[in-house]
Amino acid sequence: MAKLSLDFLVLLVVLEGLISNSVGLDPATISAIVTVAGTVISSGSSMSSSPNDYKVVCAIEVENWTRFTLEDPHSTVGMGRLQSSPVVIRPGSREKFIAHKSSWFSGTYGVASWLINDRRAVVMWNCPCSFWWSKNVLGIGLTESFYGVHQNWFGQMYSGRNSQGLNFVRGEYRYETPTIKIADERFEITDYTVCV
Repeated sequence: MAKLSLDFLVLLVVLEGLISNSVGLDPATISAIVTVAGTVISSGSSMSSSPNDYKVVCAIEVENWTRFTLEDPHSTVGMGRLQSSPVVIRPGSREKFIAHKSSWFSGTYGVASWLINDRRAVVMWNCPCSFWWSKNVLGIGLTESFYGVHQNWFGQMYSGRNSQGLNFVRGEYRYETPTIKIADERFEITDYTVCV
């Protein structure tokens, strides 16, 4: 069996249409629907790419369970490089993008977002080269309606708090892999993170 570096982080972020409890569905039924829906999601062309051989790699997969296309992808990388950029994600499909370290003693961090109907779905990542002074961090968020792309979303999502325009949650990943979730009246983003 191949040995994997602890610095390798795979983040799976699932964007799903909000399933409302108001229709009488209990959490177990919703969980079953999510499980079945996951088997019918098709892989897009970006899913065939593999990470290059770097010590620090962050691969983010996004599944679109909504009836809306996730379009107008934007990314801002503060450190590292994008091996593959975020792409348009059609309903019922899965796509990914890959970021990795660039210099000999660095990690990667940044933000990606997609327009979904009238708001943006936002993903923030931080994958350090060493756990001595930093942790793997993932943030997921939704903007308010008709809110544009902002250059400082990384700083806000990494160490700030919700403000007018962007609501988000973040999780730290080292030994545990907590599930984080953000929702508004129309959409829900759920993170299922796998650290290997």
